[in-house]
Amino acid sequence: MIKEVAQELETQSRAWSWEMNQSGTIVIKIHRNHIDKFPLVSTSRYSTTPFFKGGYRRLTIFDQYQYTFMLKADPKLHLSPYGPHVEIIVIAFQQEKGFRKDNLHCHYDPQPHILNSYFQEKKSGLPNDISMWNGDMWKLKKFNFTDNPLAIHLTFCDTDYFSQMVTDLNTSDPHHKKCLDGTDITRNPVPEFSTILGVNVAIITKDNYVAVSAGGRDLKVGASRYHTSVAENLLRGKSSDGIREPDLFLAASRGCKEELGLDISPEEIKFHTFTVLPATGQYSMLATVKLPDHTKEDVYKSWTRAKDRYEKVDLLFIEYTPQSIAEFVYEHWGSWVPQGLTNIYHSLWMEYDKARIQEAFSDIGY
Repeated sequence: MIKEVAQELETQSRAWSWEMNQSGTIVIKIHRNHIDKFPLVSTSRYSTTPFFKGGYRRLTIFDQYQYTFMLKADPKLHLSPYGPHVEIIVIAFQQEKGFRKDNLHCHYDPQPHILNSYFQEKKSGLPNDISMWNGDMWKLKKFNFTDNPLAIHLTFCDTDYFSQMVTDLNTSDPHHKKCLDGTDITRNPVPEFSTILGVNVAIITKDNYVAVSAGGRDLKVGASRYHTSVAENLLRGKSSDGIREPDLFLAASRGCKEELGLDISPEEIKFHTFTVLPATGQYSMLATVKLPDHTKEDVYKSWTRAKDRYEKVDLLFIEYTPQSIAEFVYEHWGSWVPQGLTNIYHSLWMEYDKARIQEAFSDIGY
């Protein structure tokens, strides 16, 4: 079958095409002359749509199991288990219902995360004069899914920011790579890391624009790159409302208030995507909020008065249509935070049909 697909691709004028078969598996056809140009992103069995990322030159789709099989059957494709140049992996995408409080469950493990001796030594070596910047956080300890209906379960335990600094954020450390390579992060967080989970919110205005932020140069993550307008970490004491386990909806609501000055109730927030970054092992839940009363001018004015407005150097607004977003994406290849681009693209899938989205992104850049 691989040989037949390859022969068919030789006659195609476009570099790629895709379709979903009756069993729900995404079938990908990529011309082997173009394989090195494609930024591949894997999806788990819980993700039912194709996905792309910016940073290179083209758009593609990737199904983890399909490509693992193709890798073994056809080594000429030169694919790792996650594909080449992967910046983000979509573990789950719930297109229609999304993840609400009835199918997004957070649990608390009272046993705090203990660093191993290597990372504890790194943490002890941090300068004393930065101790004021440490803070209480949650480590994502494990996650799993239940079916019929689909629900996601996230289990957290106590950690702190400095532990995160010396583990999952310490990407230049050889021990970091060793720990990361020893874990299938699509199934489990790295045990040695103080892996945090972030929440990212795409804001859609009343007049049909999506807000995109340009990150400040001094940010630890996302500096000078495009992102969704709200990106928030889970902070113990601020994201739990008095209970032990974190409340992702409360955290997203807090982020909207602090970063944009918007009062968004947890009930208005619709999570839809669960992701992980292969470079760090950090996870994110992505959400969309459609504002019934705020235009883009209203949101911009609110942002200028927000508590954490300094985190962004600018707030941009793109018409919330596949064509406009595709054009903006291709004009700014290499300038995106992976979670931000994932969120905006998946938000489109919750509003527009497949054919219109595929046509918009297929026609741009060729």
